[in-house]
Amino acid sequence: MTDTILVLNSGSSSIKFGLYSLNDATAGPLVRGKIAGIGRAPDFTARDNAGQLLAEHALQDIEATAGHGELTHRLLSWCQQNLDD
Repeated sequence: MTDTILVLNSGSSSIKFGLYSLNDATAGPLVRGKIAGIGRAPDFTARDNAGQLLAEHALQDIEATAGHGELTHRLLSWCQQNLDD
């Protein structure tokens, strides 16, 4: 996606995110979601601006103890693979 900004809210056991258009500062997020269960068994959820589910799954192919850095990298990769124009 071009002309967007990814906003992250990182807590102790989750990363919440929103992808916003730079062309419409008053609009809500184009995509929002979270990675929950960090440090135990992380799972990923993403929804579009209408609330439709885009992805929801356990991150089984990643270490259960993966940290915020590795999971943020995973989120960026998902955005590039699934949201590119």
